[in-house]
Amino acid sequence: MLVFEEEFLLSFFNDRSFLQKFPCLQRNRRSPFYRIDDDLYSRICQVMEQIKTEIHGDEANLRKTSLLEIDRHILRAMLYETLALLKRSDAYTVSEEGDTSVKRYIEPFTVSVEKHFTSQRNIGFYADLLCITPNYLNKIVKQQLGMSAKGYINHRTVQEIKNLLDYTSLSAAEIAGQLHFLSPSYLVRYFRTQTGMTPMEYRKGTFF
Repeated sequence: MLVFEEEFLLSFFNDRSFLQKFPCLQRNRRSPFYRIDDDLYSRICQVMEQIKTEIHGDEANLRKTSLLEIDRHILRAMLYETLALLKRSDAYTVSEEGDTSVKRYIEPFTVSVEKHFTSQRNIGFYADLLCITPNYLNKIVKQQLGMSAKGYINHRTVQEIKNLLDYTSLSAAEIAGQLHFLSPSYLVRYFRTQTGMTPMEYRKGTFF
């Protein structure tokens, strides 16, 4: 996941409509899904790893203002590179004409998960919203996203837990309450099952 503020990038360019040139950032894009070939995927992952390393370096040198400023320029350049590489993936965009299940089911499913995952993690809930069976939902999600519907929901939930552990000081109990887990201990078991570590072990192991 790559998160940045619009001003972070636009402050470097005179063109205020700069980000509008990237189809992957447009709300009216044909599809939020992209098929990226292996070489392009590998290169994007490499740049993302470099961004991660650079951010950690910033944290390690917070008192060195001049270095921090240089790092911001490097980060901005690598962010631009990432967006430019993603723009190349347009040729691999999932075709809505070729696969109607993307428009009819997959996009509504991912939108619904984003809206409800903090309180609803049962496949049946999302299948009911789409008026299809859980088995069929699993089948088409697996075909299009490479994971089961439950796997997608778990992935989004775990990512949110990691974000809260990384960028807030919330306790496991507070996170459990925010994400509507039955109890803090259930959250710990769930997170350990998905990641192989407890929430606090994850927090201690991350730089933030």
